[in-house]
Amino acid sequence: MEFQFMQVDIPEEKSFSVQVQQYDTSSVIHMHKNYELNFVTSGSGKRIVGNHISSFDSNDLILIGPNLLHHRELSETEKNIPLECLILYISESLINRDLIQIKELEAIHDLFNRAKSGVAFKGDSVKLIKQQMLQLAELQGSDGFIALLILLKSLTEIEEKEILSLAPEFTVSHYKDLDQIKIIYNYVLLNIQDTITLDAVSGLLN
Repeated sequence: MEFQFMQVDIPEEKSFSVQVQQYDTSSVIHMHKNYELNFVTSGSGKRIVGNHISSFDSNDLILIGPNLLHHRELSETEKNIPLECLILYISESLINRDLIQIKELEAIHDLFNRAKSGVAFKGDSVKLIKQQMLQLAELQGSDGFIALLILLKSLTEIEEKEILSLAPEFTVSHYKDLDQIKIIYNYVLLNIQDTITLDAVSGLLN
């Protein structure tokens, strides 16, 4: 399994971009400098966010911060069902601007801080977020920016959340030997349904 730093294309005149992406066997573990809100419209499998690995189904919704490794892998039993995601990319520069730092948007700013570890949202409210993402894709200018703030406010109001990665930031730069990390990820993905012991993982590296 390969690692890749991905370049996300956000138009210069916008601070966000909404895209539909399909994952296949060529998809790789990657990271980028933008924030990413990722909603699974179809498919199921395993997802990696930092050092967190778990299963997912359709309607899975996660928020990922900059430079955080992540990946979705389609389940072997559902290769005939395409893994498709609706993705909102948000420019990192937007979050660093004074406007987002104001007191009235404190809850949104706190949400982005949590995104550095990855956040999963659960419950019926995630379907509302999907609709807001689709609407956002059609908007431009100030209408788009206002709709983005409304969407982010909706995320802060979802009570059922899970912080995914134990480390605040889990990036490739933390590791001296990427080949060893690839070995560990591949082993965990193949054995996620079984008991994984520290001795077994250590044995792979010796």
